[in-house]
Amino acid sequence: MPQRNNERRLAGIVFRSSSEMDLISTLAKSEKRFSQLQKGLGMSTGNLNYHLVKLKAEGLVAKSEQGYTLSDVGRTIYEKYLRER
Repeated sequence: MPQRNNERRLAGIVFRSSSEMDLISTLAKSEKRFSQLQKGLGMSTGNLNYHLVKLKAEGLVAKSEQGYTLSDVGRTIYEKYLRER
């Protein structure tokens, strides 16, 4: 039960913001560098950084040497969202 509540809380964080949903959807397709995300999503540096920091703090996005990707938790929540739509 605690894991399910945590998943709901994290899903609420992601899906209440269209910017974060766009970011998650993009990262679900492939790992991206900051510049690729910024160009593809049309976000300012500050706005993109804000959302990435927030999603990383929640454990939904991970940073690697090559860029950003969804964490296992982020991917699970995103895939569950797609199935339930």
